[in-house]
Amino acid sequence: MSLGKMTISEDVFIEIAKSAMQSVDNVVMDEPKEGITGAVKSALQRFMSDITVKTNDKSKDKAETDAAPVNPMVSFEVKLAVSYGARIPEVVAVVRSNIKEEVEKLTGYQVERVDVTVGKLVRAEKDVVSIPDAE
Repeated sequence: MSLGKMTISEDVFIEIAKSAMQSVDNVVMDEPKEGITGAVKSALQRFMSDITVKTNDKSKDKAETDAAPVNPMVSFEVKLAVSYGARIPEVVAVVRSNIKEEVEKLTGYQVERVDVTVGKLVRAEKDVVSIPDAE
């Protein structure tokens, strides 16, 4: 007997992903405090929160009488900024691992994939280097 359905908002998945990324060394999540002009700060801040979520909740398509177990899935597309000089493949591997672990632990959804685009490098001198989109 089902007591009802549960739905998790995409905003919740985004917050979990952001939280998981905050603990990763060399991922720049916050706006730098000094040394950057207002226009660059504004562009950098907009870029920092670019996370897209796609859910594949198979339970939406199942009748309530269907007793087969359902494994809802979620995928992420993450654009992030990395500190200049960091080994990008290592940073991305930790980001993927942290997002997967936190989302699965907190929501019960299986993380199908975490696609990561490194689109900004942030130098210690506080200047920002943009990497053009490959598209």
